[in-house]
Amino acid sequence: MMARPVRTCVGCRQRFAIESLVRITIDTRGQLVVGGSSDGRGVWLCAGTQECALRAERSGALGRGFRATVAPERVRALIEMLSDKRERSNCSGRPGTVVS
Repeated sequence: MMARPVRTCVGCRQRFAIESLVRITIDTRGQLVVGGSSDGRGVWLCAGTQECALRAERSGALGRGFRATVAPERVRALIEMLSDKRERSNCSGRPGTVVS
């Protein structure tokens, strides 16, 4: 039996199987992309919760993970989207969703 990949949430710093997390990447225009197989720097957040995204924003972990400055309005949009998805379906969003 193969071991499942494990990643660390940048918000709570706990390790989970990737099925429990959502990958956020940043594109060349500074937009955050939720899920999908986007290339480039990315971070992992607990799926279905906005608390880890809030912690990551407050601690500066998003910027460190991306090795780039993340505009505050993009982070707020990400948190809002994660909150909306949680209320509707307890999922982290469709792959490749761009947060603008």
